[in-house]
Amino acid sequence: MNTYKHERKLAQMSRLARAVNLTNPRLFSELKTLTTTKAKIDRFCKLFTKHNVPYEDKHLTPEGTAKLKKEFAIKKELADLSPNLLIANDNPSSEASNHATYSPRSKRVSRKSVNYKSTYVMFSMFYILYILCVMYILHLQRYHNILLFSQTNVIDDSGHNESISDNYETESNEEDDYKPDNDSSSESA
Repeated sequence: MNTYKHERKLAQMSRLARAVNLTNPRLFSELKTLTTTKAKIDRFCKLFTKHNVPYEDKHLTPEGTAKLKKEFAIKKELADLSPNLLIANDNPSSEASNHATYSPRSKRVSRKSVNYKSTYVMFSMFYILYILCVMYILHLQRYHNILLFSQTNVIDDSGHNESISDNYETESNEEDDYKPDNDSSSESA
């Protein structure tokens, strides 16, 4: 066989594998690692043998592939139904036909929906709010001389600037000079 025939057979086998739902990304990545067309054909032969799929030349034609596709679709649908379900064509009064009817629809599978917005949007909103607050505080400090968090100078009643550290210094004489406010009540008694 020349390479053209091998490539044609490989394409037909690939089409057949897709028709009977035997393909997946892992298979194609494995086929990419194989170097020769003959090795790829052998890999498809092993796959078809494992899953009991006939792969003679008559099944590789478009008509044979379409026929196998219908057969395997019916097999898959029957496999999706309950394993306890028995379909009795001849005896309608059988126990299986009384309990369950054949439905062409397969069961719906509920999947978790992924919410991509929740955490990132909340984080970005709080981050923007934080930036706006910092900008407002800087605006107050720069243009209105209001120091909110880093007050180092305090203006007293006489208009002199005093640092906060000067206000918190205590002298030992302050405790001795303490006099109660109710001096008048002690004098009258």
